[in-house]
Formats: sequence, structure tokens, C-alpha cells
Amino acid sequence: MSGPVVFPAIGQALLLLVIVRGLYSGTFPRYLLFYLYMCYVLLAALSVDVSQILYGWRSREYYFVYHIPNLLAPLFQVAILTEILYRVFGNTKLALRRIIESVILVLTIALPVAWKVFSLPNVSIFERYHAVMLFVQMLACVIVLRRIVGQKDVDPGRNLRGILVGICLLVGLQGMNFANYFFKETSFMIFSFSLQFVYFVALAVFGYTLWNYDPVKIVRPDIADRLDHVSKEVEKAVRGLMSR
Repeated sequence: MSGPVVFPAIGQALLLLVIVRGLYSGTFPRYLLFYLYMCYVLLAALSVDVSQILYGWRSREYYFVYHIPNLLAPLFQVAILTEILYRVFGNTKLALRRIIESVILVLTIALPVAWKVFSLPNVSIFERYHAVMLFVQMLACVIVLRRIVGQKDVDPGRNLRGILVGICLLVGLQGMNFANYFFKETSFMIFSFSLQFVYFVALAVFGYTLWNYDPVKIVRPDIADRLDHVSKEVEKAVRGLMSR
């Protein structure tokens, strides 16, 4: 009985550490949307624990308390990913164009998937919603990563890198959680351990990379050229090793 109690307690303690450290270090107001998301996750986790104690995890009350708060979580994550793009490209027309292009690309690819998922029979509305949003979140992560990696003249800083890596881990966690949801009546207990492990790693990344404020930096052109040259040399070396 100690496992189910201790593991959520560890996750909530890590969440509280991230929030408290954000207040202490001054990063909370600088990344307000991200920290509001952390507060939301903490409150949702506490409500799920309370409902499990009061009603049991097989109850109707627990089902709705578990699913309803999770409706906003994917929207929070997509909004945070959009904010990362905005911060990296700055308050410019280029930033707006990149964001609009990314949104159009995600919607264009996701709409046929959404149409197919929502036409499936005997599937709850929560399952349909999370299946579609998981696909949208995955696309958003890939697009934002691609946009940022392609920026040679901007260093996103440790804070934004940490937020991006942590969000990507949480999206992966949601995919595993989705699988765990369908296998919950079987002996696939390895999912439970994996879910806890990935969740703790994501929170640890948030805590470590947001411990102190490290903003976006503009890389000088000469340094950017050197970094580009080094990356090309590394790419040539890797290709050489792969061809042997």
C-alpha cells in the first residue's frame, strides 16, 4: 500500500519545489504561463488523490475528477510551446509569421486525424479528445524543436530549453498514460513504473533548468558562424563514421 501513496507524494513535492523556487528566484513572473500550468497540475493531482481516497478509483466520481481537469492540460502545453516560439523569435513580424505557419501546419495535419478519431464507435468523448490532442501536442513539439534548432543566431537560454524538454517528456508521458489506460485491466504493471519515472524526470528537468533566470540571448554573428562551422564538421564526421 505504500507505493501508491508515496509516489504521488513525491510528484507533488517536486511540483511544489518548482513553484516555490520560481517564486524565490524571480522566474515565476517571467514565465507566468508555465508556472500557472504547474499550479494547475498540482491542484489537479491533489483533487485526484482526494477523490480516490473518498470514492475509490473505480467510482464514477473519480472518473470525472480524473478526466475533467485533464481537458485543459493539453491546451496549456500547446500554449506554452507557442510562447516559446514567440520568446525565441521576439516581438516581431517574423515571430507572428512563424507562429501562424506552425498553427496552420498542425491543424492541417491534425484535422483528418480528428475526423477519423471522432467517427470511431464505442469510444468515450474523453478518449477521443485525448487521442486527438496527443497528436496535436506531438506535432507542436516537433515543430517548435525544429524551429529553435534552426536558429543559429539565438540562444534560447537554459530556462526555455528546460521548459521545452520537460514539455516534450510530459507529452511522451501522456502517450504512455493513454496506453496504460487501455491496459489497466491487464498485467502490464510496467506502465505504472514508467509513468512515474518519466513524470519525475520531467519535473526534475523543470526544477534544475529553472533554478535561476537564464533568458534568451542573441548570439554574435561571428560566434554563430563558428557554431555553424562546428556543427557542419561534426555532421561530416558522423557521416564518415556511419559510412565505414
